[in-house]
Formats: sequence, C-alpha cells, structure tokens
Amino acid sequence: VMGVIGTGSGPKNFRLGGAMVFDFFPDVEGQPGIGLGAQMIYVRRRGEGRLEMTAIPYIHKAFETEGMVVEPFASFPFGMGFRSNNYDGLFSIVVGSIFGKADHVRYVVELGINVDHMDTYLAGGLSFYH
Repeated sequence: VMGVIGTGSGPKNFRLGGAMVFDFFPDVEGQPGIGLGAQMIYVRRRGEGRLEMTAIPYIHKAFETEGMVVEPFASFPFGMGFRSNNYDGLFSIVVGSIFGKADHVRYVVELGINVDHMDTYLAGGLSFYH
C-alpha cells in the first residue's frame, strides 16, 4: 500500500492519491515476480483537475551481488483519466530498478515514457520496508 502526495512545477500543480500492489507470482528462485498494481490519483494541472484510475501490470526480478540487491522492473500502466465532463485513455511504459544494501531501505529509480495522455518522467526516491 502506498500514499502519494506531491507538489509540482510548470503545468502540474499538485497530486494526491494512493496505490496497492498485488504480487501474484512472487520473485522466488529462478522465477521473476509478476503482479498488478492499482492506482487512483488526483492531479491538478493548469487550473484543471483530473482523476486518474490505472491498472499497472508489472514484472520484476531481484539479484544479489556482494551484499547489494538490484531489482530491475518493467510495467505498463493503463487506465482512464476523468476531467470536466470528459475522459482520456491513459497508457505508458515504465522501466526502472530498486537497489540498496540496507535491510529496511531501498533506492528507486524509474523512467516513465508517455504513450497516451500520461507524463514522461524520470523519478527517484526511497522505499522503507518493515
């Protein structure tokens, strides 16, 4: 489960929402992990808001080398964006990796590529595991 809150610059004013991840086939032994994320987020742009509801199928595989965990992933978010009596189909391609040495902290880097009505972005951050 994840919460999203953020400010923006340029045309994007702010965003607020949440997501859940379901890892249907876990990353074990020689098998990659396969799952589905579900996200609902409200994005405010240039004075107009849009509610985005997306499904996010993904695949990932963790590798450990010399105490460092590297977990590349790819996902294909798609869904609908609703705004002022109108709606858009949404689709993008996302690639990235989770990596780190600590037991409870991982670093995340991802690149999202717009295909239809979504943002192209480069993002980074921290994930805390318990």
